[in-house]
Amino acid sequence: MEITFSVGDWSRDGHGKNDEICFECSLDRDNLLGAYLEGARILGIKGPAHSPYRLPICTDYGEYTVPVEFVAKLMVAGIDPEICLYYDNSPVPIPSRKKYNSPWSIETNFFPVLWLEIAKLAEPSLTYKQVRKSSIHIGGYGLFS
Repeated sequence: MEITFSVGDWSRDGHGKNDEICFECSLDRDNLLGAYLEGARILGIKGPAHSPYRLPICTDYGEYTVPVEFVAKLMVAGIDPEICLYYDNSPVPIPSRKKYNSPWSIETNFFPVLWLEIAKLAEPSLTYKQVRKSSIHIGGYGLFS
């Protein structure tokens, strides 16, 4: 089943930056949501009460560093963080790195991979692959203000 993951400010009431990333998944939407919640329980993480399907990381604008404690939970659960995270221990001062004192970070297109790997904790048979959609830009810039 093809599932589109919305990453970022999907409601456009904040910074307005959002990516939609599409995956072909072996589970339908409802079973995937259930698997994620169970995987999150296994991992010991929770999203916000109003939206339990959200990952509890990268919640503030410009915050792409992943806390070491979160990475440790992934490793204990058997998820290889290098599937979806980057490790960079360079001394370059990055604001969110200072906040968490962590060399781990994530990019937009890997955020759904992390989410899916958590779902896979509950449904080990889950398979997925990113699919690219074709698009045609037809203009309309002036329609927005």
